[in-house]
Amino acid sequence: MKKYFLPVLGALTAGLLLVLGLQGPKLSEVLTLGKSVLHSREINTCLPAKVIAQVPPPDRSPETPAVSKVTLGGPLSPDGQTEVACYLPVSERIQNIGSHADGAGMCVATSWEMSMRYQGLDPMRGFRDWCAKAPGGGYPAKLDQQIQQFCREKGIPVPDYVQYEGRDPAILKLALQTGRLASVTYSGQDGVRYRGPIAHMVCLAHFDDHWACVLDNNAIQEDGLLWMTPDDLVRRWTGRGGGWAVVFFAPPPPPAPTN
Repeated sequence: MKKYFLPVLGALTAGLLLVLGLQGPKLSEVLTLGKSVLHSREINTCLPAKVIAQVPPPDRSPETPAVSKVTLGGPLSPDGQTEVACYLPVSERIQNIGSHADGAGMCVATSWEMSMRYQGLDPMRGFRDWCAKAPGGGYPAKLDQQIQQFCREKGIPVPDYVQYEGRDPAILKLALQTGRLASVTYSGQDGVRYRGPIAHMVCLAHFDDHWACVLDNNAIQEDGLLWMTPDDLVRRWTGRGGGWAVVFFAPPPPPAPTN
């Protein structure tokens, strides 16, 4: 039996479960393995199709309201000091639509496809529109089934990815540090685009110690990015009881040439 390298991300707890049915590694091992995989560009032949990291049920206590200002903008942070880590050209962004079956939003599949486009998974183009033939909305098990069925029908390999459910933003920081455009839940209440709470998924285009930036599939124009503090992003990521993040392991695009 082939031994797989286990690419689990984030500071997970002892309750970690892997889809391979193995006992989760210790915290230090998780971080080491995750960093090794995401920093590697030779990954397509050594990973299982998917790894799901789960933690015990999250604390359901009310969230602390976000108070910092959220700013609409382009690929440069509001203070003009930071360029967005993962810039997806407008021509590659796709607008959220309603399911052709029931009209429910397709934000999850839309975010997944934009993440895959950014990381050069061109055989996966059309995934969102294929998913839209079924009822909308999404959750981890549903998207696992859909991506496997899509790839089976097209005769292509299932891309390697991790799904994380929990409250630890380590996975977000690691993904963006290594150039991956993550798909994350977003609860709105930003005072800019969503006044109240929503059930939504977006692409996380930047996350460091100073700034977080969201590419929202409901507003894909060049100047439609949402900039906020990392703490405010985490509040909105976990704002419906716990965060859900998806990271594809395909290598990021090469850096843009500089003069």
